Amino acid sequence: THRNFQELQDIVGPFIRKNPGQIAKSISSPLHLDHPVRVMFYSSDKQGAFLSILKDIEARDPQANVLLLGRNKIDIKSVLENPTYYYKKPFDQVHSEEITIPAFAKMHLRFSTVHAAKGMEEDYVVLLNANDDRLGFPNKIEDDVLLQLVLSSKSNYPYEEERRLFYVALTRTRKYVYILANREHPSIFLKEILSQCQGMNSKQVISNETCISCPRCHSGRLVLRQDKRGNQFYSCSHYPYCDYHIQDLEAVK
Repeated sequence: THRNFQELQDIVGPFIRKNPGQIAKSISSPLHLDHPVRVMFYSSDKQGAFLSILKDIEARDPQANVLLLGRNKIDIKSVLENPTYYYKKPFDQVHSEEITIPAFAKMHLRFSTVHAAKGMEEDYVVLLNANDDRLGFPNKIEDDVLLQLVLSSKSNYPYEEERRLFYVALTRTRKYVYILANREHPSIFLKEILSQCQGMNSKQVISNETCISCPRCHSGRLVLRQDKRGNQFYSCSHYPYCDYHIQDLEAVK
């Protein structure tokens, strides 16, 4: 590939190949760049974290071309709450949406969902939603267990299509890709690659060492939950796709 740097492929290649059903490909590049994936965590001020990313890009290139990617269309609204921001062109399912932010007027910003971004590329990419929730990444609604009942084929690997979409998102860049994530609830996908990424606010970076991998599926993590009687137990974050659970809290510790 002549789009991505080898260092990016070293991160996303093993990530996508974790799915045993994925066709194995080894992609190489003659291009090199240190730390092509940069992570910005936030606790409450998501918009402020987003602006910090734009400032970092502006320092590298004041007239940078930036592709903002959302797992869902509404992701763009969470970082553009200020009324002085506006869209230059309407968004549809095919074309990206041009955005103007007065403080970064020289930069060329456009927004697209990851689904619509297949085939796109840009110098800088910002993934706006790398959170672990129903509308996060992976999106837990699209892979709902009820939906799987009516599909003609069913994968046994958790979030198979979501994993491919995350790969698509990270490989749209020619230079750097920035990931915006909630510090308390980061995406399980982000946690898989976090040790290979550069943290922009290192004091908030969450270490993979604090995560307990599911001993059954190995891709999910153990989450502390509580049943209706108030009894605590650990179960896999991929539930219901992986139904591993354990009530012996001391054993987990």
